[in-house]
Amino acid sequence: TVAFAEGVPLWMSDLELWLDRFPILRTTTPITRTRAIATLPLVVQGQTVGVLGLSFPQPRQFDAEQRAFLTTLSGLIAGALERARLDQTARESARKQHESL
Repeated sequence: TVAFAEGVPLWMSDLELWLDRFPILRTTTPITRTRAIATLPLVVQGQTVGVLGLSFPQPRQFDAEQRAFLTTLSGLIAGALERARLDQTARESARKQHESL
């Protein structure tokens, strides 16, 4: 996605804006009840490690307060993913150390 490749949020307040920007989606993606989309990069230490994607059943303008909230949320999710990765790495290291004894 653009959010992953460019590391910036993408706010599409109406489905038609999304389809105009990415016309291939008209033929490759089943469009159901989605009317607005937000995609936000999950960034850890300056590197995008994933994307938070949200869809809404009605058009939405994503005012400054909503954008700030979703940006904060994506930061919290990225931090949680990084802590989980570090915890897994530590457990694997401890397991290997224990097996070598």
